[in-house]
Amino acid sequence: GKLDAIRKYQRRQYLRIGANDFLGLYDLRAVFSQLSRMAIRLVRTCLTLAARQTEIAPGDFVVLAMGKLGGWELNYSSDIDLLFVASINAEKFTRLAKKLIENIASTTPEGFLYRVDLRLRPWGIDGPLITTLDSYLEYIQKDARLWEKQAFFKARPIAGNLSFGEELRNGIEPFLFGTPSDEVRSGIFAMKQKTEQFLQEKGRHWGEIKLGEGSIRDIEFVVQALQMIHPTVRTRATLKAIPRLREEGLLSTAEAHVLSTGYVFLRTIEHYLQMIDYRQNYTLPSDPSAIALLARRLGFEGPQAGDQFIKHYEQECQAIR
Repeated sequence: GKLDAIRKYQRRQYLRIGANDFLGLYDLRAVFSQLSRMAIRLVRTCLTLAARQTEIAPGDFVVLAMGKLGGWELNYSSDIDLLFVASINAEKFTRLAKKLIENIASTTPEGFLYRVDLRLRPWGIDGPLITTLDSYLEYIQKDARLWEKQAFFKARPIAGNLSFGEELRNGIEPFLFGTPSDEVRSGIFAMKQKTEQFLQEKGRHWGEIKLGEGSIRDIEFVVQALQMIHPTVRTRATLKAIPRLREEGLLSTAEAHVLSTGYVFLRTIEHYLQMIDYRQNYTLPSDPSAIALLARRLGFEGPQAGDQFIKHYEQECQAIR
């Protein structure tokens, strides 16, 4: 009954947020904030419930949000990337963590809350579900790959012992920097090239707003690479980082404008694609009528709305690239 009630609450909030978004009463930042705040509240509620169910107090346990939730950039149909850390004795919290995942991801008659992705933990799916503070510090220093350090930029304590979570972040942050700039550039570039090669092999040559050429990921990788090389700019959110990088002289005014307007445009497309049937979708439709419908939702008008949208989309991608 409690799980059903939580899911009903989420649906009502989605209706409120989506209606305000669709009617133009919320801008993209407000949508990000509302979706992310809701997800954090729901994770905390599910952890409180899990603690009662297992009779395990989360005093020495913290849940960190990674990815879009950590950056307060959540979509309507995002997975939530979580990382579990204990101060000591990780095994003590295994039942608590598993029950938390079940409370969030299990399907009841009222649906589910979020798909939970735990692959950002040390050693990925082969690693333990929960890591201790000392083990995580050792992993970051000795074994973490560049992309794992990059991912930790967005880490945010959201449930459990938040003070311990901030202690963890402060302890790990010094080890995120110091990689030679050429190594950062070449490593991030290679990751992006690998992703694009995968899309090409799948025949996905156009309309990939998240991972393709001139995509959301291009913007995020530029921002994160500059942050790894220049640790004076430390912020989780992409739209906050871009003006900070401009102020530091690491991006020109024109470059910052291209990245920020492109990011808002692409993430807005992403939101509207996912509002249609509440599933992860990052690819533009190929059907002209579907393109025209999407174009009108994005504010393009007239009989050539679809063509205008496509032209604008391709111009944005080229500028970002």
